[in-house]
Amino acid sequence: SVLGQWIIGLAGDSKFIGLILIAISSLILGMGLPPTACYIVVAVIAAPILVRLMEIRPLMAHLFVYYYGMLAVITPPVALASFTAAGLVGESPYKVGWEAFRLGAPAYIIPFVFISSPSLMLFDVTIEGILFGLFRGIIMVVAMAASLQGFIFDKIGYFSRIPLFISAILIMYSATWSDITGIIIALSVLFIHFLKMKSMANLQKE
Repeated sequence: SVLGQWIIGLAGDSKFIGLILIAISSLILGMGLPPTACYIVVAVIAAPILVRLMEIRPLMAHLFVYYYGMLAVITPPVALASFTAAGLVGESPYKVGWEAFRLGAPAYIIPFVFISSPSLMLFDVTIEGILFGLFRGIIMVVAMAASLQGFIFDKIGYFSRIPLFISAILIMYSATWSDITGIIIALSVLFIHFLKMKSMANLQKE
């Protein structure tokens, strides 16, 4: 398809960039559509690119594109779910949509975990694969959420938020070097703030 050729042309040999382009395409294709129609559209247009051109298993490919198609309901500028929520709280749909996007941002990186950890999808199952996949996913989501919300145990500044954001992207990249680097950065920042919280608690007791 034209879309597939365009994505492969932009991504080149980078599977990571290709997945990002597919995710963006699925978000756009899913905007303004109910769940069934959304899946039909992304399954016909986006999923075959992952299966045929990137050699990703069909189940994983279809879940990947459907996941992003469903996230379209909280993705501005359409964000259909925000119109319902805005009516309930009496706010602007656009304000609610952007807030939903901000709060839901960690969800946008989760599909990269099961693409890079087939054991989580019960393919090539090993205990080590499942445990490491879960560990990577949890660290990645916590790091991304903390970086965007500015909170770990307490409010944090940009000197902590930026490294956490970088660590989440590194884990999302799914190479051995990037996983190790991202996990070390994230755990280091989390540990520092944990110690800070403990010291503050001890001072308050005194």
